[in-house]
Amino acid sequence: MILRRIALIASFISAGMQFADATEPLDSLFESWRKKPGSEAAEVRYTGTFDGKIRGFMFQRGLGNGWTYGQRISCRNAEQNDLNHLFATFDNSSQEVGHVVKVENGRACFDEKNMLGYACHYDTDNHTVYILRATVEDEVCIPYDWFTRNYYNGSIKQLTSPVWAATLARLYSELKYNYVFYNRNKAVIDSAYTASLPLIIDTDNNFDAYRILERFIATCNDGHTYIYAYGIEKPTNSAFTTVKLGDKIYIDEVESSSLDSAGMKRGMEVVAVNGIPVRQYADSLLKPYISASTKQWAEHIMYDNYGLSTGRSGMPLDLTLSNGKKNIEIKHQIAGALRDRHYESKNSLDYKTLKSNIGLLTISDFQSSTVTEMFNQVYDKILKTDGLIIDIRGNGGGNSGYADYIARHFSADSIRANSWSSPIYIPAFASWGNDAGRYDSPDEYYIPPIDDKKPYLNPVVILIDRGTFSAAEDFSALFKGMKRAVFIGEPTGGSTGNGVRVQLNDFVYANICSKHDIAPDGTEFVGIGIIPDIQTTETTESYFHSKTDNAIKAAIEVLRRK
Repeated sequence: MILRRIALIASFISAGMQFADATEPLDSLFESWRKKPGSEAAEVRYTGTFDGKIRGFMFQRGLGNGWTYGQRISCRNAEQNDLNHLFATFDNSSQEVGHVVKVENGRACFDEKNMLGYACHYDTDNHTVYILRATVEDEVCIPYDWFTRNYYNGSIKQLTSPVWAATLARLYSELKYNYVFYNRNKAVIDSAYTASLPLIIDTDNNFDAYRILERFIATCNDGHTYIYAYGIEKPTNSAFTTVKLGDKIYIDEVESSSLDSAGMKRGMEVVAVNGIPVRQYADSLLKPYISASTKQWAEHIMYDNYGLSTGRSGMPLDLTLSNGKKNIEIKHQIAGALRDRHYESKNSLDYKTLKSNIGLLTISDFQSSTVTEMFNQVYDKILKTDGLIIDIRGNGGGNSGYADYIARHFSADSIRANSWSSPIYIPAFASWGNDAGRYDSPDEYYIPPIDDKKPYLNPVVILIDRGTFSAAEDFSALFKGMKRAVFIGEPTGGSTGNGVRVQLNDFVYANICSKHDIAPDGTEFVGIGIIPDIQTTETTESYFHSKTDNAIKAAIEVLRRK
């Protein structure tokens, strides 16, 4: 989504405004603005998911099924106090509606209990406030440009068998030319294509066709080679998360009050799904659709976060859970419970100083420049510590440039970067029967240190696990190459590399790994993972009940010794 950044909040702050506390219900807020002199009302109707006609959504669930319909009011030349109250009310409404989406010039939220969607927007160009209140029939759908749009219909289109067959053929062709490890798995991929073609021709619905594509691309066995889609039915998940600890799977967060009332509690063991032992269920019904470079990454996808409940909306997902004393049975359907218990999402970066003057820097992702901005804000505090723990467990990556920026603060010298290779196709060579060529990066490629800041040269420990992936592994590889940190935890996901993004049809896209990375010290980690110096695992006690988990305890001990 490309957001046009309007300096609403900046202009408020420059005027000395601070949002005051406001606890007025959103319904009452809407009515008060609707009754203001000069306000105008328009009827709106939205449904569906992304189809390229819009820039994205302020708030959308699933496929946006059913109509989101109601009124949008507009009011010109609002008083500053009224604007303050408007935004403060939305910002403080999380207890009423759960998660509130915030952008600089607007807000949006969904009251699942009453099935109402709300949004507000302030247009600084024409000094107009827009407020939306809409009834949600099924799945909420509020386009990003709702304040200028009265109608949107992005409902699912059923594609024909010839279109799906052409989609599969396009994917197969793109893999042959762009997938960096194609020759490693050539026989398996070619065979899978031959087997998939008649299946997709016989398919009569989008969901099954999409699953055939997923199963086909999973034969690449690469975490950076996968498909995704907008605007068609595809796998979804339910309102709870799980986590794998040792050889067992446990409920992590329960995001639905109905599941909680049915007996699902955090820390319960998942014994079986649909009467099948949980590991057997995952291996037979989930794993075939996962393109994973390593066993640990496949387990992360299946057992951590929402993976275990992945499937077709409405299909049975009956759970057998154990509280340690007895089993309970929960009847459930995939995506069948409302997400009405919300948890605060993690910041991209957090920092705190522990005892013994040890810093704990937690980096959850490298997705945007926000992570570097937040790092700059805490770097002076980091410099004052005697040792630093960098926790990148569960960091799924993002932009390696942001990861490189942070790494550059931990060396006084230039840092040797990953070497890499990528396939080259020259048609003339093919006409002579020659194999495809390969481009190799320069052997001596270095990243410069930060020029205008003092480097942090005290001891560093980096925490990693199976959810450490992509740019987070590149980040780890730089520290490995510098011999700059002790690594503690579990082997990482074992996959990185630039993806070629290919549109396969109007709704389905592929990301195809085009680059084979090697760690700066020459170590192969794609398909293996970065191996920690000290292996630790979490237990139910350390994960669910302890303020300091086992990996952090081990890191503190290492830094105290240093």
